[in-house]
Amino acid sequence: VFGGAAGSIGELLAQPMIVVRTRMMVQGIASGGMQGGEITRYGGFFDTCRKMLRNEGLGAFYKGAAVNAAFTPASRALYMSGVELSRGIVGEGTPTRDFAAGTLAQLIGSFAYVPRDVIIERCAIDGQLTKQVGDCGGSMQAFRTMLKHEGLMGFYRAYIPHQFVWIPYNG
Repeated sequence: VFGGAAGSIGELLAQPMIVVRTRMMVQGIASGGMQGGEITRYGGFFDTCRKMLRNEGLGAFYKGAAVNAAFTPASRALYMSGVELSRGIVGEGTPTRDFAAGTLAQLIGSFAYVPRDVIIERCAIDGQLTKQVGDCGGSMQAFRTMLKHEGLMGFYRAYIPHQFVWIPYNG
């Protein structure tokens, strides 16, 4: 319980930087043929922060925070349950067994982490792509819209790439 709460607090403290980073990474998308107007362009970290604050207010830095706070304890609990389950299956105490247990735990925990990250990132670019896709209106609306238009698999499209990032760390 305390680990989940600590994780949520840490994620909320990092949320503004997640949003700024995501906005800066996405800004090149307009050159890929998007219809409906230009995307908001940023000239660097401080320019991104200034434009977000001026155009959208302080809340722009916390887009997706509700899903982040709600999913993080469940994600951490699923991961830690995966650690205990995998240790029981593959054992522990050797580098190979510990890596296998961490990998299995990562695969299990990702069933919650990946959808959380997808929704957070969709919310993060919300103000930047309003002209193209409209306002998502918040985390729950983003969740419902994705479920309706992309189905359950829309939340897991990044499941495999996610593993390439986190298995070396958690394995």
